[in-house]
This record gives sequence, structure tokens and C-alpha cells, in this order.
Amino acid sequence: MRRQADPKTKSQEVGHIAEIKNATAINNGKLPLKDLGVTALSKTKLRITLTQKTPWFNSRLAAELYPLNEKFTEKYGSNYGSSAAKTLSDGPYVLKNWNGTSDTWTYAKNKDYYDKKSVRIKTVDVQTVKDVTTAQNLFASNSVQQTTLTGTQVQAASTGKLAKELHITKSNRLAYLDWNSKHKTLNNTNLRLAVSYAINRQSLVKNVLKDKSIAAKSAVTEGNFSNPSTGKDFNADTGNLYPYNVKKAKAYWAKAQQQLGKKKLHIQLMTADDDVSKAVGEYIQSTVQQNLKGITVSLTTVPLNNEISAMEKGNFELASMGWTSDFKDPLDFLNKASITNAINFGRFHNAEYESLIKTITDDKQSASARYTTMQAAAKMLAKNQGFTPLYQSTKATLISSKVAGVQPTLLRDTLYRYAYWK
Repeated sequence: MRRQADPKTKSQEVGHIAEIKNATAINNGKLPLKDLGVTALSKTKLRITLTQKTPWFNSRLAAELYPLNEKFTEKYGSNYGSSAAKTLSDGPYVLKNWNGTSDTWTYAKNKDYYDKKSVRIKTVDVQTVKDVTTAQNLFASNSVQQTTLTGTQVQAASTGKLAKELHITKSNRLAYLDWNSKHKTLNNTNLRLAVSYAINRQSLVKNVLKDKSIAAKSAVTEGNFSNPSTGKDFNADTGNLYPYNVKKAKAYWAKAQQQLGKKKLHIQLMTADDDVSKAVGEYIQSTVQQNLKGITVSLTTVPLNNEISAMEKGNFELASMGWTSDFKDPLDFLNKASITNAINFGRFHNAEYESLIKTITDDKQSASARYTTMQAAAKMLAKNQGFTPLYQSTKATLISSKVAGVQPTLLRDTLYRYAYWK
């Protein structure tokens, strides 16, 4: 954990230990590594001191924070993990036959795994194919027993011969539009509401994405969190905060025109250059221009890294983005509109909203009261359009009927530890 907090390591996942005492200060170079709130009490006991109550920290320990062998890691330094030979595993499988660039590799059963008796499949051979049709053909011929599908292939498989072996799993990923609040015109709330109401999210997922993605109802993904009193999904309680309503869209656009003193407006929409992002951008462009006369949307497509770099610098007007949360708590989505969050590229800032986020983060409320506060934050975010949610991604996986125990989840891909041949 000290290695992860060390600014010299430049970990891209340092946020996974942000709740540990002094982690952020150490990563910013303000405190020494020895001040990290983690102490080895013995060879088998570890004490971790958190800065505050963190309801999701058990999930972090279970799925995100892994032990490293110090001698092995230091031996290879910056080359650690760059090939199978330079990777050390303590899970049910070890990595084999990967040189760092090869598109095939093997997961081999770990003979030293503490529960090796429960691991029933000895080897898992993996290959990378860039063409989805090729992957589907390999599956159909039983050359592979698991693969993923996207777009139109999902639609075709759901009604074809492979329908019984197609599994759709919700992902903890939200796609959304980020507005640059430093842009005087685009900071207009009525304009943002007009655009949001002009987007038919059901049509977007059904006719454009075609991969069983889910139209966003709030800024939180379905399956992420439940009402602690009733067990109902978070979005069942919020209701649909992002409906399609052309009449309201036009009314908000009229208000925006009056406030801005403009009858016409040009918006530059930036997207990543992958096929899905471009298709979503083209749909947004089309539906906004069709439903809001006077607004022209121009598209700019760039590699994802370039898009993120431009957004970090504030060099954008409107951009399509996505956030994948690695734990189940609404806060990780809601705080993307907090001025304190680095991913709030648009720099949306609302004092009342910040107060709600602070209350949620401090976690001094009861479970039911905290839930009520998160509901209020989700509704306030929709009212002010801090960002504009579009859809929740899904994973479409073909899984052979010859195997069992193979199932992706909201947070994770398949855990082969539980797989077995029927």
C-alpha cells in the first residue's frame, strides 16, 4: 500500500487507497511514506486506519487491493508485470505464455492456492481477436467457450441460434455528456435541460447502440445500490429523471434563448473516435438539431487520450464521456459533479449540491438518512444538469452451455475459480 501511495510509483489507481489515513497527502508529496495509516501488526495481521467511515471499503479489500511480494516486485522494478515471467500470482490461477505483446496467453491452475481443491478447471486459454464476427464464429464452432459481442451482433444473437447462450450483464458504467461550465452560454441551465429533454434515450439504446444498454434514469447505474429499508433499486425510488419530452425541451430552449439573447446557437460536441462514441455523437447531433430549431451541433472526434487531455485543460464545450465505478455506492457517480472531484472536467459548481455531497461523504447519518440524501443529490443533479446522463453500458457474453459457473457481474468479469465443465 505504501508503494501505491508513493508519488514516485505514479499509480493510476491511487484513488483506491484515498480513504486511508494520510494517503492523499503522501501521494501529493506532503508527508513521508511511513505516515500511511497501514501497520503490519504481525505476519498475519494488518491494521488499516481510515480517515472516515467508508461503507464500500470492504469491496476495495475484496476486489481492488492486492498484496505484492516485495522482493519479487523490487527485482523487476518498472518491468514488473510486463510479461508472464515477471508477474507473480497468488490467486487461483497464474499467468503463463505471455511475453508482454502476444495476443494469446494461459491461466494455469495455481498449485499453491489455498483453496486449490475447489478450482475445477486446470487451464484457461485466452486469445484476442479484433473482429467481433470472427469471435462469434469461433464460438459457434466450439473453438472457444466464451466471448463477448457488441452492437448489432448482440441484436442478431438474441434472436438467432445462439440466443440461449447469450448472457447480458449490467455494467457499473455510465455514459454521459459533460458541459463546460466556464463557457458562459453553455452554463445556462435552461439550455442544458432543453438538450436533455430532447434526447430519446430509449431510442438511443435500441436503435443506435443495439447492445441491450439501458437508458439512464438517474446519474446512478441500475443494480448499484438498494433502499436499505425496502430493497428497491436506487432508480426505482428516483423515478425517471431524464425522460424524453419534446414539448418541455422546446419550452426550456425558449427560456434559454430569452436569457441568452440569442435565437441561434452553435455547440461543439467532442467524442472519442471509437465507433460507439461516434455513433452516439451523431445521434445527439441529429436529435438536438431536429427538436431544438436554432441549435447547430458540430462533431469533433479524437482519440480518447486526446479527449481526456483536452477536457482536463478545459478546451471543450460539450463532450461525451463515460465513468466506470469499481464499487457499489451512488457517491462514486454523484461526486463526478462535485467541484472537489478531478473528473468534474466541466467544473460544474453548485453550493447546495456540494453540501449534499459533503454530507454523503462524511457518512455521519444513519443508513436510511444517507440514502435519502443521495436521492436528493441525484434529483438536484438532474434539476441543474451538472452533467447529462445518457445510458448504462452492459456486457454481452456468449457462454457455452457445456460449462457452468461462468458469469460476469456488475463489477467484475468472469471469475474462473468457480467455472467447471458440465
